[in-house]
Amino acid sequence: MNTRKIALALILLALAPFALGQTFNVRSYSAWGDNTHDDTDAFKATWNAAIANFGNGDDCTAGARRSTIYIPTGVYKISDALPPLTAGIRVYGDGVDETVIDFRPSTADSALITFQPTTTNTTVNFVQLDNLSITGCSGTTKTAVRSIGTAWDSSIHHLRVQLYHTGDTALEIQGWDTTSVSDCFLQATYPIHVKTVSVGGGTGAGQFDHFTFNNMLLYSYDNTQPLIKVDSGVTMSNVSFTGHQTWVGGTDGIYCATTGAVNNVIFEDVRWENGEGQGATPLHGYMFYLVPATASARLTFLNCSGGSPGAQGFYLRNINQIALINTFFGGTDQAGLVEWDADNSCDNISFTNAGFSNSANTVKNWGSSLKPIFAAPAIVTAASQQYPWAYYKKPNAAGVDYDMARVYDAPVWKTTIASLASGSSVTLPTPPNVESTAMLRVSVWAQHATHADATLAWGDFRTFFFGAALANGYLTANSDTAGRLCLLYSGGTMTLKNNLGVPVTVRIVIE
Repeated sequence: MNTRKIALALILLALAPFALGQTFNVRSYSAWGDNTHDDTDAFKATWNAAIANFGNGDDCTAGARRSTIYIPTGVYKISDALPPLTAGIRVYGDGVDETVIDFRPSTADSALITFQPTTTNTTVNFVQLDNLSITGCSGTTKTAVRSIGTAWDSSIHHLRVQLYHTGDTALEIQGWDTTSVSDCFLQATYPIHVKTVSVGGGTGAGQFDHFTFNNMLLYSYDNTQPLIKVDSGVTMSNVSFTGHQTWVGGTDGIYCATTGAVNNVIFEDVRWENGEGQGATPLHGYMFYLVPATASARLTFLNCSGGSPGAQGFYLRNINQIALINTFFGGTDQAGLVEWDADNSCDNISFTNAGFSNSANTVKNWGSSLKPIFAAPAIVTAASQQYPWAYYKKPNAAGVDYDMARVYDAPVWKTTIASLASGSSVTLPTPPNVESTAMLRVSVWAQHATHADATLAWGDFRTFFFGAALANGYLTANSDTAGRLCLLYSGGTMTLKNNLGVPVTVRIVIE
């Protein structure tokens, strides 16, 4: 070796503890991986060595080193929880079909792999878990992976978990943010369970923020719990479920009843079938059950679908700005089951190419105060009810909120009065944000309220513009005239008065 090569080798050797991480192979610590021997002690020794090697974590001046734990091909029997990883350590194997950990603890509620911050830190950063499987059939409750306070581009991917005891958890999450979970198969009583933080400087916090779940297959072991359970006290924000989401079984797809908020959450390409045996007596059966106690905003469903015997659809409360895009729910085949339920605690609900089955047995609660603003007619068939485009808004104190309304050849307010008595009147809303009141058109249709055949008694009365003294047929503007339907407008108030001698059914559209 010449002097240049020697010098280069010395430089690399000097830099190695600082620039390069060290890989700890469980086989180097006497793990067998033969599906016979208990490898718990070997794994604990590997974990402790990796933790000790990490130095001071993010402090490069102290010689921080990135540790990696490698688990080669094999089946490893583990009978106890492994030490918590309090630094940005990667744990990886040779693939979900190659590296398998058989976790059968004797102590209940043990977690196999735990990432958590130290007692003085709020987060643990840059952790990674990938390319291995975890299984377990023991008669004690257990958790495969417990993620506490992970942040800063932490990731879990290509992970397969199959736990076969009631109460088991595949992935438990306790905060924090910027963590991705992708390409995972998670089967347990709780495939994903989100809790408040129990360790570190964030203890007690419920921050579940900037998590992404991509290409997930969630499968319930016993159909006694939701596939995704979000505990009360957790604030769920900037969370997305994207890629291809296949959810199978469970009492619900996602269940979130929390004292926190649900902000900026996206569900994309979610497919769900509820659990077996729920056709006759569903345990709960909602695909999306999101009930925050704190006022929340921006919930989006894109390309989602679901429905099977006993399944229910959407149950949403206290959320502003809800959007359904290319989303369908059907298959509810029992009386009293719900496909859509968003009461008056919700606001700003829009549908774009969304639909529900049209069974007479199903319940669709839109909220009695929600008014259609810019609504295309629903397409109703024997099998479904579809909404090419619709936007619903909760009224303000004056009756209707027009804070997003503009007149572009679309109705911004419409109502039908089944019977407007002779001599009676109805006050119509005056939109405050229309570009020009002179361009606003009010169309009025009237028919004899007592005609069973619904024939028009006095014709089709329509086309009236704000600020213009125009009359059409028996409709008179700005004049309280006997024997006419009169549209009175003054001082920003518009009133439709029935001066006819009989009650009429009136359809009014403002556009």
